[in-house]
Amino acid sequence: MNLGRIFIAPAIIAALAIGTIVWKIATFPDTLPRTILLAVVGIALGVVLGVAVGRFTSVRAGTQPNTVIVRGSKITVALWIGALLLRVAAHLFVPTTSAAGNAELVVGLFVIIGSALFAARYAMFRRAQTLGSPAITAVQA
Repeated sequence: MNLGRIFIAPAIIAALAIGTIVWKIATFPDTLPRTILLAVVGIALGVVLGVAVGRFTSVRAGTQPNTVIVRGSKITVALWIGALLLRVAAHLFVPTTSAAGNAELVVGLFVIIGSALFAARYAMFRRAQTLGSPAITAVQA
């Protein structure tokens, strides 16, 4: 994983999340409080998931400059499966018979995945900085 580009995927998903939130509020203005609550809860759940994934992912210096090799564990797989199950469980609590309900699930998905991916990548980046490898020191500057 290239450390110079480690936050590109989370930024793209964050842009999708923000765009989806703006679209949902513009399309369904009466759901603004629920959308804000959904975004806050999604960020909180995503950060917890991301920190856990980052904690259980091994990081070591790569062979190319500014790269690291990351390897997930059985725990990280279980965490992502748990997140998918959480997404499925959301269908039990969010009425999906309306377009607004479906939009809320999409907003929740992007917010949770975006914040989880950012938190996990940040944890990996911080751990990579502590490796002390010459291949990584250029990114720290």
